[in-house]
Amino acid sequence: MEKLKQVLKEKGFSFYRNHGDDDNLIQWYAAKRIQSNRDCELNQHAPSICVMPTHYRFTDGRDYINARIEVIGKYKGVWWHWSAYSLLPDEAMQRLDEITETLTMLWESV
Repeated sequence: MEKLKQVLKEKGFSFYRNHGDDDNLIQWYAAKRIQSNRDCELNQHAPSICVMPTHYRFTDGRDYINARIEVIGKYKGVWWHWSAYSLLPDEAMQRLDEITETLTMLWESV
């Protein structure tokens, strides 16, 4: 995940502490505002694209490592949530721009 974190830094993402999931061994997520003319009704800004990495270690020693890329925003009184999930870290890095573009189009389509 350090490689993913470096790519996100290079792309201008900000990093925050991941609260509320004590089982996740990765305690950060990254966010960056999307380029959109449509604002979220809650904060009067375009919503952020968030990259949420996860690493769970099961009691039998197996590891589950993936990432989720999402956009969440409120429009016309409804909360919308789109995501690409269960991405391997390399896939998240390689497809970040494509997924961001798709999620932005979905946000603007409602």
